[in-house]
Amino acid sequence: MIKIWKKYLINALKLFLEISKNTNYFKLKIIIFFISINVLFYWIAMFVAFPELIFGSSALEYFLLQFPVGILGGFFDSLSLIITIYMIKRAITSYSSIMYLAHLSVDLLIACIATMWVLFVFIFSGWLTSFLILNPENLLIRKDIYEKRVLSAINNPTGKSEIKNIFFGIIMGLSAMLPTLLHLFLFLKSIKTFLKKKGVKSAF
Repeated sequence: MIKIWKKYLINALKLFLEISKNTNYFKLKIIIFFISINVLFYWIAMFVAFPELIFGSSALEYFLLQFPVGILGGFFDSLSLIITIYMIKRAITSYSSIMYLAHLSVDLLIACIATMWVLFVFIFSGWLTSFLILNPENLLIRKDIYEKRVLSAINNPTGKSEIKNIFFGIIMGLSAMLPTLLHLFLFLKSIKTFLKKKGVKSAF
């Protein structure tokens, strides 16, 4: 099954490298793409979880917040993509299944780091935005606010406000998890192909 998975991964890598080779200003376009994705996810998360914030008196603050959130998130996602491509190249040349899985597991680490990065982005972006709206905030106080929200979500994940914060965090972390989701999709696809070859009916 690992061989099938590796084959799908090689095809995906070849397609990516071919697109990058034939696309002018590919790196710049990738950064712009991820910035746009982060801004899109930001507004989706805001509209679903906190619509009252984007239509109330704080509308200007949350409008301005999209810019540092999008830019910082876009650069993080672009960097994670570079690391992912590097690890994929290492993985497909490995002879051991354990080494193959070890290389790909880096994406799980990136997904975990992305969670912490989202917190940093909103702490820093909110602090930066506070100066633009002429209502400066203390960076450490803002950090404490987000730490309390995280602890509250861990201790009471089913609370109304906690569910909103968890949903918001998941949506904002989705862009950084795209490589991980691709690996998951290819893994499930390889299982389906493997079972089909073995004559076992798949549920996928």
